[in-house]
Parts: sequence; structure tokens; C-alpha cells
Amino acid sequence: MSNSETTKISAILERDFDAIVAQGDIGSWVIDGRTYQIVDIGSYSDGNVKAITVKDEYGNIFVHFNGTGEDNWAHNADSAYGDTYSKMQDWARQYLDNTLAVNYNGGDKIYVTGHSQGGNNALYAAIFSKYIDLIESVIVLDAPGFNDATLKEAKDIPGYYSLLLRTYAINGVNDYVHLFGENRIIDMISDENSYYIKTPNASDFEGYHHIDKFFEEGDKLNDWGDRGPVAQLVFELMENLNKDLLPEQRHEVAVIAMKLVEHFIGNKDPIEDMSLLNVVDAIRNLLPVIRETAIENPGKLWDVLLELGVDEMIAKWVKENPLIVGALVLVSPFVLPIVAGILADQVVAYLVDKLADVVKKIASDVKNFIINSFSHIKAAIENFNKWLNRAGIEYAASHTYIKVDTDKLLTYATRISYVNKRLGWLDNDLNDLYRQVELLDLLTILKANLLTSGSPTLSRVITYLSETAQRFESAENNAQSYMGG
Repeated sequence: MSNSETTKISAILERDFDAIVAQGDIGSWVIDGRTYQIVDIGSYSDGNVKAITVKDEYGNIFVHFNGTGEDNWAHNADSAYGDTYSKMQDWARQYLDNTLAVNYNGGDKIYVTGHSQGGNNALYAAIFSKYIDLIESVIVLDAPGFNDATLKEAKDIPGYYSLLLRTYAINGVNDYVHLFGENRIIDMISDENSYYIKTPNASDFEGYHHIDKFFEEGDKLNDWGDRGPVAQLVFELMENLNKDLLPEQRHEVAVIAMKLVEHFIGNKDPIEDMSLLNVVDAIRNLLPVIRETAIENPGKLWDVLLELGVDEMIAKWVKENPLIVGALVLVSPFVLPIVAGILADQVVAYLVDKLADVVKKIASDVKNFIINSFSHIKAAIENFNKWLNRAGIEYAASHTYIKVDTDKLLTYATRISYVNKRLGWLDNDLNDLYRQVELLDLLTILKANLLTSGSPTLSRVITYLSETAQRFESAENNAQSYMGG
């Protein structure tokens, strides 16, 4: 069978999974005009059916593992970020070996498939199966990856690398689940075996991961595509998460995320096994990662908002609620700095700029009022922050003695204080403009105001430099007194 044929069969088995299971293990199902006998149904626990095995008259066997269901979300965190395999993965391996022991005849072609958690289970089961060398191919749809411990163990399995050459990853263009895990499946296999499928009917985060969106109409799959904006941004987020957080922190964030997803999608109360402290710790670990991703990728963040149709929603809302828009503009000088403190000044400024463009598109008397004279100030502040973070570390690495010019520290503090005062003066001047301009111009001014308000960060730098100079002088005086005594 071709890759497109096995992909279609895998997707249909997932889409129609509940209906196929309802037929029982003596029933059949027609796919693309070919009848498949249902030869086995596998349950992880009572009422929790997770796999089916079907076989056609030509000896093609499909063992398909179903995506995440009720009470199964925690397994995703363990398989992707835990310190060993999950219980669900181990069950999948046993199921695969047991069903093939009964239903495989020499010469049959074996295809192991699955969607989401089922795709992860499918690849794990195939790798650790005693039938690994007999498997024709593995098809994983929107499947999360493996944790480090599982991958390390898998690499010791004879036939592992050969199986990866027969493994194909098919993901929706904006699917985000396949990007979870310390080791993504798309990174484990070759680029030639990784495909993205368009999902034009998906309009929200649940839809981006839903197997139904693979289909144009009936059983016809959508065309192949490229990774979309949502997946691009999540890719960057997961890169930073894997880079910045320790393994136990990654697992903690994944556990909380899966419990919350199960609460909202599976209608399960997470309070019984999740404390507020757990949530706070996870948020504390995740927020810096989100902030870093937003700072590095403001354009991709805006692309995601466009994908979600935010520009159209804003345009419609502005037209219908002019009074509320005016009120929001009035309070924005107070709200935006708070948002900027949580996210990042440059990200909020970027989004304000983009939102201003959206409003301009629906305005009849657009003015070309652009404020860009403050970019050099922003660049100077960024360069100074880089110097402040790196200069001391680089110097200390090559010098065993500490030599501090406290006069220069005080001079820098004075100069930065003057810069901060000038920012305050500019801020006051901008405030005077608020009474003289219209709404569209005001949005642009708010962007500039966000970048030019007196900086609390600079104030802390001034305090740090001044106090450091005083402390070094005090330490030097104490040392001299001690040596003199």
C-alpha cells in the first residue's frame, strides 16, 4: 500500500473508531470500497477501549490505537516528559504482541497506526514488539513524542533504526500536540517521512488537533501543506521549554497541563488530585518560557492571532462598540504597562502597532502619523542590559582579583538617571498630545508611550550601581582598617 492509502485508512479508523467498536469483534467495516474484518478489540481497562485490529482479504492487518480518552490524559505527561515509559505504552506493547500472535499469518502485511496518544502508543508498541522486523510501516497522526529515558532504551533495541525508516508522521498544519515531548517524533524520523496535511475547516485549538479536520468531504483527505502559524509558535515554545526547564520541571508543567485539559475537555474535576501549589509552581516555571518565546517571535504571535481571526473580530467589535473602544483607549496608559511587565515591552508595543493597523483598515480619515524617533533609545537600553548581564561574568572568568572603579559606577548611575528623567519629560510631552489627536493617532502614540515612559528597570539599575559603589568602598575601607589593625 502507498503512504497516502495507509494514511487515509489510519485516519478513517480513528474518525470512525467508536462506530467500529460498536460493531463488535465479529463485525466489519468498509473503507474505500474494501471490507475489513474486525478481528480484535482491546481495552486498557473496563469500558476504556483503546485499540482495534482489522484485516482485509488480501492479508493487510491494521492495528490501530485510539487517541486520548477519558481518564487517560496523565499518560501523555508520563510518556512525553516522565522518567520511564507510561503504563498505557506498556499495555499497548502487550496488546500488539497478543493480537498479532493470534491474527498474523506468515506473509501478512502489518501496519501499526494511531492518532495523538494512540500514535505515541503505536510507535512505542512497534519498537518494543517482538514482531518489530515484520512490521510493514508505522503511521502516527498528530502524536506527541517520547521522554529521554524511553528514547535511550529504544535505541538499544535491534531493528529500531530500521523501523524508523518505515515510520511516517502525518500532522495537521496547525496541530500542536505533535510538538510535545522531550523528543519529537518528527525529529526521530527523516524529513522525507514527515508530512503536514491542510485543515482548512479548523478554526480553534480543539479543531487544529481533531481528526475530522483531515477530511475535505466524505473520505477524501485534504491536500498536503506546510507547518502553519500556530504550530510554528508552539514549536518555538517547546524548544524554549526543553532548553530552559529541568526535566522534573518539564514533567510538572506537563502533568498540570494534562489535568487541566482533562478538566475542560473530559469534564473531570482536577481538584481532587491537584493542589493550588502545584498550579502555582507550574505557572512560575512556564511564564518565563512564554515570555522568552513572545520576545523572540512577536511576528509569529501576530500570525497566530490572524489565524484565529482576531483582526476580523476586532474590526467588527470596534464598529459595533465605539463608546467601549473610547473607554479602553482612556485606560490603556494604565493597563498596557502592567501587561508589558508580564509579557515584554517590545511584544506589547508590536501588538499595539498591529492592532492600530487593524483599526486603520476600517477608518475613513486615516492620518499618516507615525512616531519612530524613540527606537535609538530602545536599542541603547537593550545594549546596556546585554552589557550588564555579560560584562561582569566575562571579566571574572579571566581575572582572579576584583578591581572596581567606583567613580565610574557613580558616573554611570548619574548618566542613566538623566536618561530616565528625559524619558519622563518625553512621557509628559506625549500626554499633552492625548488631548489634541484622534483615536487612530492615539493608538500609535500609546505604542511610543509604552517605549518611552520612565523605566522602573532603569531606576533599579541606578540604585544597583550606586549601592554597589558604596558597598565596594565600604569593603575596601574595612579591609584597610583590618590590615592596619
